[in-house]
Amino acid sequence: MKKQFFSLLVFSATLGLFFTSSCKKENGDSKNDLTTDIVGKYTNPNDYDLEIIVNKIDNSTVSITLQNGYFDYAFTNVKMNSTNSFTMTPYSRDGECWDSQSNYFPATETVSGTGTSSNNNISMFIDEQVIANSGSCSKNYSYTFSASK
Repeated sequence: MKKQFFSLLVFSATLGLFFTSSCKKENGDSKNDLTTDIVGKYTNPNDYDLEIIVNKIDNSTVSITLQNGYFDYAFTNVKMNSTNSFTMTPYSRDGECWDSQSNYFPATETVSGTGTSSNNNISMFIDEQVIANSGSCSKNYSYTFSASK
């Protein structure tokens, strides 16, 4: 009976070790996680109450929303190049284009960019290309945003 109990105990311990060692960590391997330092909320009250929110998608991808009194961007697929450098996947949305005579044209805006982060600061460099659906107006804009946690 004692030998059976000991065998059962060894078997249970081995089985337990096997399952715990083969389980994937819920938060992933932090050594390979490029998003750890960047995730969070950044603000800059001097830039029309700028707010940048960075959320983790996986160990190498985040989503970033940027809002202030004038701008509103939502990058849903941002690739981390390193722990402090990222590239925002381009996306398109409805927009507007005003020509030099103040004529309004419905347009498509294509937004892309890059960014950096370090020491609880984030900087985003955003390019915006606006092309009127009729083709009669086009504009290119570049913006830089900086904020801190």
